[in-house]
Order: sequence, then C-alpha cells, then structure tokens
Amino acid sequence: MDSEKGIQTFRSNIFIYPDSFIRVSVLAPMGIELARISFEDNRIRILDRMNRVVIYSNYNEVYNKFGAHLNFDMLQNILLDRAFSYHLSKGISLEDYHFSIDENQYFLSSMKERQYQKLVSKRQFEDVVYQRIWIDPSLFLMRRTKLALSEKSINLDIKYGEYIKQDIVGYFPESIKIVGNDEQQNQVTVTISHSNIRFNDDNGISFKIPNKYEKIYR
Repeated sequence: MDSEKGIQTFRSNIFIYPDSFIRVSVLAPMGIELARISFEDNRIRILDRMNRVVIYSNYNEVYNKFGAHLNFDMLQNILLDRAFSYHLSKGISLEDYHFSIDENQYFLSSMKERQYQKLVSKRQFEDVVYQRIWIDPSLFLMRRTKLALSEKSINLDIKYGEYIKQDIVGYFPESIKIVGNDEQQNQVTVTISHSNIRFNDDNGISFKIPNKYEKIYR
C-alpha cells in the first residue's frame, strides 16, 4: 500500500468462499499476523491481534470512512474480476450502460462523459457516480474499471494485470492495482499480487474468536 505519507507494505492471504464470505489475513513483514478480516453479506468482522479485540462492523462504516458504497457482492466481483454495476442497488444493470469500442476493447459506461460533466457542473444531484468499464473481447474479463464519485470528489481506478489459466475458473488476473484519490488530492495505491492461487480448498482461513478478546460493536 502506497500513500503520500510514505510506503506501508503488508503481505496478506485471501480466501474466498464464493457468495458466502471473503477472509483476509494481514501479516507484518516478519510474518506475524496483525489482523484477520471477514467480509460477509451484511457485516464485517475484524480480529485485531495487536489490541486483542474483535470488531463487529458493516459496510456503512466503509462509506463513512472512504466515501464509497461498498457491499459484499461488489468486493467479490472486484477480486474475481467480474464486471459489475455500481448502480445495481438502484435497479440499473450493465445492460443499461452505454456500449462502444475503445482501444480494441469493449467499453461500458453508466452515462456519457458530457452528461456526467454537465450534471457535476450544475450540481443537479448531491451524488453523481460515473462508472466506466473496459472488457477484454477475447476473454470477456475486465481489464479496467474507473469510478468517479462527485459527492466527495473521489476517484477510483482499478486495473488488472496479465491473466493466468486456472483449471476451475478459467483465466484469473495475476494482479490488481487500485488507485484512489480524494478531494484533497491524497492518493492511496493498493496492489494485490496473487502468488499462490487455489480454489475449492478446504484449508481456508478460519475465523475463531478467542474468548478473552474484547468485543466492540460499531
């Protein structure tokens, strides 16, 4: 993870049980586990190893802290490189997006660029979200998706690296790079590199809560 405050490097293990949960084990450079996070359909649980607490939270906290509406399905789609509509909760699917060709890739956008700029300049809505998706025409996988959220002047740019062949899921991206900017022009970069990819593995990341851990509800 890179930011203008310096560079912080963490290694993590990610285990995905499709349509059920995503678990992340965050490790310090020496291999010591700092935290374990479980993303589930309607909640987020965090085991803070350093402070010996377990935090029960939800996706509203993600919005309050980062300004982006995130849910389990969206996070799963990003990690598994599945095209998604940011507006699905409003009944707007990818079939409703504008379609064109851009640099030999399929290009989907939630609205026209000119329309987005007009809405933002006139402040006709409190929150205008402009999503663009580039899809590889041969693999039908996302190469890139960009989100512009006008309410808090947040921009997210998600790019996928080269793909490797997996017997179970087909092609899978070797890396994901997420760059975020806010209205103060602060930038955070998160790079996810997959060095050991396994699917349908029974030896996943468990989430057992030690009895002595303090429980915090947020």
